[in-house]
Amino acid sequence: MAYQPKSYRKFLAGTVSAAVVASAIAPVASAASFTDVAGSVHADDIATLVAKGYIKGYADGTFKPNKPLTRGEAAIIFSRILKDAGVKAPEQGAGFPDVPASKAELAEAVAIVKAAGVMGGDEKGNFNPNANITREQMAKVVVEAFKLTKPANHTTKITDLDKAGSWAREYIQTLEANGVTKNTEFAPKQNVTRGQFASFVVRAMAVKGEVTPAVEKVEVLSKTKLVVTFNTAVDAVKAENFAIEGATVVSATLSADKKQATLEVSNLEYGKDYTVVVKDVLVNGKTVGFGTKSFKTPAISELWGVRVTTKDASLVANGADNTVVTFELVSKGTNEVDAKADNIVLDLNITYGTLSQKRVTIQNGKATVILTSEFSAKEVIAKIDAQIIEASGDYKDLIGKVSGSGVIAFKPAASGVVETITLVGGESNQADRVTLFFDKTPTEQQLKESQFVVKQGSKEVIPLGFKLVKDNPKAVELILKRGEYLTDNKEVTVIANVPNAIGKPSTSSTTFVLTDARPAEVTSVQVEGLNTIKVVFSEAVDSAHFVIDGRFVEGKGFKVNYGDFDPITRKDERHIVTIELDDNFKENDKAKVGYFTPGQHSLQVSSVKDFAALTDPKNIGTTQNLTFNVIEDTTKPTAEVKVESPEQFRITFDKVLKEEDLLNKFQLEFYNEDTKKYEKVTSTVKNGRFAGWSDDPSDVSSVLSVKRDSNKPSSYVVELKKDWTEIYDTANTKLNYYNDKFRIVIAEGAVTNKANGEKNAEIVLDLNYAGSPLNQPDTESPKILDIIQSETNKTTFTVKMSEPVKLVGKNGVVLDDSDTIAQGQGALPKTLVDFIGKDEKGKLVTISGEVVNYADSSDMSFNVNASLQDLVNKGYDENWTVVVKSISDDVGNTASSLTKEFKVPRTSVSQVFKVKEVKGDLADSSKDVVKITFTSGVQYRGGVYDATNPAQYALNGKNLPVGTKIEVQDIDNNVENGYEMVVITLPDSTLLEKSNTITVNRNLQSAQGSVLQGGYEFVFSVVNATLESAKATYKDGSQLGTVEAQIKDGKEVSVDVSSLADSVSFTGVEIKAKDATKLAFSIPGVQGTKEVNFTDGVAVISPSLIGASGGDVALETLRGLGDSIKLDGTLYDKAGNTTAVTITIKLK
Repeated sequence: MAYQPKSYRKFLAGTVSAAVVASAIAPVASAASFTDVAGSVHADDIATLVAKGYIKGYADGTFKPNKPLTRGEAAIIFSRILKDAGVKAPEQGAGFPDVPASKAELAEAVAIVKAAGVMGGDEKGNFNPNANITREQMAKVVVEAFKLTKPANHTTKITDLDKAGSWAREYIQTLEANGVTKNTEFAPKQNVTRGQFASFVVRAMAVKGEVTPAVEKVEVLSKTKLVVTFNTAVDAVKAENFAIEGATVVSATLSADKKQATLEVSNLEYGKDYTVVVKDVLVNGKTVGFGTKSFKTPAISELWGVRVTTKDASLVANGADNTVVTFELVSKGTNEVDAKADNIVLDLNITYGTLSQKRVTIQNGKATVILTSEFSAKEVIAKIDAQIIEASGDYKDLIGKVSGSGVIAFKPAASGVVETITLVGGESNQADRVTLFFDKTPTEQQLKESQFVVKQGSKEVIPLGFKLVKDNPKAVELILKRGEYLTDNKEVTVIANVPNAIGKPSTSSTTFVLTDARPAEVTSVQVEGLNTIKVVFSEAVDSAHFVIDGRFVEGKGFKVNYGDFDPITRKDERHIVTIELDDNFKENDKAKVGYFTPGQHSLQVSSVKDFAALTDPKNIGTTQNLTFNVIEDTTKPTAEVKVESPEQFRITFDKVLKEEDLLNKFQLEFYNEDTKKYEKVTSTVKNGRFAGWSDDPSDVSSVLSVKRDSNKPSSYVVELKKDWTEIYDTANTKLNYYNDKFRIVIAEGAVTNKANGEKNAEIVLDLNYAGSPLNQPDTESPKILDIIQSETNKTTFTVKMSEPVKLVGKNGVVLDDSDTIAQGQGALPKTLVDFIGKDEKGKLVTISGEVVNYADSSDMSFNVNASLQDLVNKGYDENWTVVVKSISDDVGNTASSLTKEFKVPRTSVSQVFKVKEVKGDLADSSKDVVKITFTSGVQYRGGVYDATNPAQYALNGKNLPVGTKIEVQDIDNNVENGYEMVVITLPDSTLLEKSNTITVNRNLQSAQGSVLQGGYEFVFSVVNATLESAKATYKDGSQLGTVEAQIKDGKEVSVDVSSLADSVSFTGVEIKAKDATKLAFSIPGVQGTKEVNFTDGVAVISPSLIGASGGDVALETLRGLGDSIKLDGTLYDKAGNTTAVTITIKLK
């Protein structure tokens, strides 16, 4: 045997971890590269070996998982593994006459495996590289290659061991003992397939030796949280298993892989040495000690930090561009935000630009301020520093010791920091889609947030979705709904509203003529199994007529399915038509019903209509006759089993079966210790062991239910309809499922491979394999693994559990009639789901959810409805906690209350949120006012985007002054759609009379979550009109006269005409005002408002406007109205600002 380096066995024992990681990253890509692997039970294992470079496919893109493996192929695969472990090829060749040196790769491979003692020749001295390798030969090769051993006390469960050669039996049992083979029927003389071989190798790589329990490391995440990593998986942990002198372990939580325990600890101190003692931990059902491990708590600055992030990576260096800066208190160990952190004050500093606040307070772990850039002719980097200066309670130690910083670039406007994306053209030669061309490359996120409208004549349609164009990043294809196709040879206009990098939309359009001059035609016919063909066309098709072998047509031999476009995955299959044979297809008396016979067949395709043909008959395709070959396939279905809970098993076949229902297609057998044989489970077994089972072993419908997995059609979920305690009558027999061993037997010919009609050989599935939940009592309650919001229905949330559960939903209805009740358990408890979050004021709220249904066939996840998205969009917090109460697993373990934190991101709605206008008003001598009107309601109840927060604005390049007050107003008399106006009241003399600039946070969001669009920097002038002079005019006979008025504060006019005679004719009041456009006024007690306009700064209030009829009127007549006339007026300036004025005319 050739020398094997020490790394060899170590490599084989450790390779699986790397291989599994590789398969976790690459299996989809690897499997996708083969056209015949999808759906195979060996797909993941094939992907693992492909990712490692140990096994390859064929030039035609297939892997052929069901093809027998040859000895030469096995040698090449193992030589790659051995070379990876450091084994080198011997200098002498293979030494076999049937392995010529001209076949270099094979010759080297055979030499390596021979020298390593993995494979050898026959008694005649030949290697036989082209001969198939049998399963018993494979057993020897795998055992020798991986140096596997078998425990001396191992008892085999393999039922056909006697059929193996005597030399092979020990090897087969060694595979069994190490979990490399799982079925009780080994079939030693059968050839091993390429797919089976991949699984055997991956399982062998996973075999690990015995390890002494020990703690590998202790990681300190915070002052109250540690992670203890074991060198082997454990069954369970609890706080009592851990002891730390000087501290208290409050709780212990085991990770999903059962190799880490997260400890909640109290009384730890920063920067101190500790030792954790780990004892009495349950491993494989036995309590063992893991010894001790020393660790040191880091200094406080090593555990905590302030994370400083900016919403944008850069700003325009114009003194107006702005962004949101977020400060978060984070644990450096977990990089998670401490959501419990409150009332922690940060001192802020920045090298360039302006922060809206010098000090900011962290609430719920976060704080935000607005950063406004400053002008610069060149790019500069602004550094933002934050340090904790005030805190209390557990956070007091952080003062002066915990800080953080961040940077952001200010780039000159000429550098083009933010660019719009504009349509530069469009075209289409298919009536169900258009192709657009942009001047720049849009991101997928920008396209998702874009709005497109396709117009043709009076018709307007919104596309179903989009897909990217290969090899042209500036092009995108819009796909229309099937029924909303365009008219051929007619002009089309597309309007695109695409946001730029900072979310500001830019509208552009393009117009072109749709011209589809080429009819669709068939480009290939692909055969799938013996009953399905896929017809691929040159473009998307609406319909066609098909004839197979000149005899069979749609509905009388096969059914036709037209592909479509999926807007979520963007998979486009409108050019593919799938034809599946039905029970009317039978070629001759000897042929299988619904299947092709192997050999050549014909397909005639006629009347092909693409979508343009629906409006243009010239686009109907001509008749095509095509041939295709069906290759013989005699593969029989095989299966594997996974026990998902003691009362639920999943049977997965390597092929999709024709049978929808698997019930009564199998038998459940138990191992009889007396007879040493497996026997059928019936209620007549002695000792009343299965008193609750069916009397008839051929009819298990009263005890078992079987459901096909709609998402995995090759899988079937088997559930007990009676609890094991009922079946065993545990209350009286004191027995339960863990007292016996079980297997499922699927008789020969019971099931059919849907692809070829072949029946199965007998399949035996061991339910008590290593690690099966049936091997020991289930004493753990279910846990929440995750909660996910539906992409298509935002009110639905899927709660994923650690194991199958039983649910009672609305009105006490059991959601699955297969759910069982444990003996003595009584009725299933009703599962309640609540959601806890914070409203727009930060007040805790509880929202009740409605349990709707199971989300999958395994009963390991369920759907809950709750209108959280609407609440979040209205201003509620995005962070929530789901609380699930009273939920049971299959054997009756009930969790009283489970929680899981999750997030509901705020979504943008189709709403334009812009600044409509800005007005300034000097108001009075005590204040100035700025009024900002938005196109929709603003947020005003706290949070990052609260429009009443002064930090959202900068005035004339500076933060708003001390004493600023901000309110919101409703301007459309509809508070349901929000408050659209923000009124900023400033100290007097804040505004400049001629021109002012106000900058709004460009990331500001409306009450509905829409981001501010359009401009964010606005120049406005304050020109408030003021009264300069006023006088009353009169006529005494032919003489004209005036009486000057008194002006107070430019707002109060008083004119006294009481000294004039009654006979004098009053002609009006003449008013001069600066920058005035009109005066609107009313008379107290008199309905209506009247207006006069200013011409060259002068306006006249005539007698008729104050209640007198006709033109000039005698004072005697006016005095009949009272001692004086008072007018309440509003003076308007050129900018629309207003000034309240009063005009009093004293008559007597």
